[in-house]
Amino acid sequence: MSRQISAASETASAATSASAEPSAATAGLPVYKVRKKFLKLFKAHDVLVICGATGSGKSTQLPKFLHAAKLLGAHGKMVGITQPRRVAAVTVAKRVASELNSGIGRTVGYAVRFDNCTTAATRIKYVCQHQEQHASFAAA
Repeated sequence: MSRQISAASETASAATSASAEPSAATAGLPVYKVRKKFLKLFKAHDVLVICGATGSGKSTQLPKFLHAAKLLGAHGKMVGITQPRRVAAVTVAKRVASELNSGIGRTVGYAVRFDNCTTAATRIKYVCQHQEQHASFAAA
């Protein structure tokens, strides 16, 4: 069962910490306004497709909300985030890992062509769209 939620079209960008209290920049992001709905939908569905404007926090903040709510790992769940290009997947993964004070390949990792930086402990995984399609076909 899948469900789609949309963040508002406002844009903002800011690095944030993984602390319980969001920074003013994080609280101003469109995804922050729908975080409770997102977490509720995440608990209820196996697959979510998230659509939102560039800079709304989809790739950086939503996975951090899941991590902060302890919805990954203990329940065997992992979140996969697709990026349009290899460099985007690697860069965003490194940024989120840094913000969560985790080394790359631990809680946060990435898998792009010829480079898989994940472990069994990885719960937030960034992939480029090509890698996502390849993994889907390999699993079928």
